Amino acid sequence: MEERLTQFTPNGYQLKEGQQLSAALEKLGKLEDLYDSLLSEQENIEQKMAALRAQGKQKTVAFRQLMADKFQLIALLTRLHNI
Repeated sequence: MEERLTQFTPNGYQLKEGQQLSAALEKLGKLEDLYDSLLSEQENIEQKMAALRAQGKQKTVAFRQLMADKFQLIALLTRLHNI
């Protein structure tokens, strides 16, 4: 597991001793990129599901897999959103 760059204090988050702000910003940027990527993936899944619904294919394996993927993304996004 990668070492944390920050620590929580009564005054909010601060850099851990010996850590560089640039490293913390790099890590935050990557986290934001991940979040944006997950939102984009969620939108893509919604579009695919809508197309299958329009064709009356809600009971197909493909639709059900997309539904499972959607629920996993929602759970992950909810956890990230609550950070």
